[in-house]
Amino acid sequence: MIIQRMHHEVKLRGNKIDSNHFKDLPTAFIDDFINEAQNEFKEICYSGNNLKKYKLGFELTQQRIDLLSPLVIEDEVLSATSVSDGVYQIDLTTLTENYDHFLRGHIISDCGRIPITIERHNELDVILRDQNRKPSLKWKRCVGTFSNVSTITLYTNDEYAIDDVYITYLKKPRKVYYGGYDSLEYLSGDLTSPNTGDSPINSEFSDGTACSTIVDIATQLIARSLKDPNTLQLVEDKISRIL
Repeated sequence: MIIQRMHHEVKLRGNKIDSNHFKDLPTAFIDDFINEAQNEFKEICYSGNNLKKYKLGFELTQQRIDLLSPLVIEDEVLSATSVSDGVYQIDLTTLTENYDHFLRGHIISDCGRIPITIERHNELDVILRDQNRKPSLKWKRCVGTFSNVSTITLYTNDEYAIDDVYITYLKKPRKVYYGGYDSLEYLSGDLTSPNTGDSPINSEFSDGTACSTIVDIATQLIARSLKDPNTLQLVEDKISRIL
């Protein structure tokens, strides 16, 4: 959906925006609400956890897989750095897109392809000693943990060497931009951010259900900001019926 249409739909569904009841919102404000809505939509479909009482999940239905398909980057290759015997790390900041969520991964070793199993830190000591869960060449297991938001540590039990790592991940949605104004990031010195001379930037979501729901969420966020409970309730009911 082009950004101009998204703005039109937000105002249409908000009903009270740019009226005697509420003054029109600046273009930059509506862009911010749409960008926040895109992120919220992504999190709702990915995790099923949200603060608005919608219970959804990333792969519960084919519909929800399709809704986030524009954000899925498959099998991007990364180099692994050896940090100690049997321990490697990969840097997610080197990915071509802005990383958001890990979906799956595998490593290429001197003994072929081995899938990565991401584990929690509080279980790692037990897992690395458990014969049924620890890294294994025989059983093709590689254990991974998130050292921080941008680094995955991989454990091989020193049974094989890692050549390359392939991960499939969810990227952050591209920010929309209506055009005609300097973004705050640009004014703060980030010359790569949109400014008055740039062309509009449309949403990456093209599916009708996804775009319509993002607009509804943006309308909901505006209604909450403007303390408009009637619009808020109507939009929440509509979203719960669609997803």
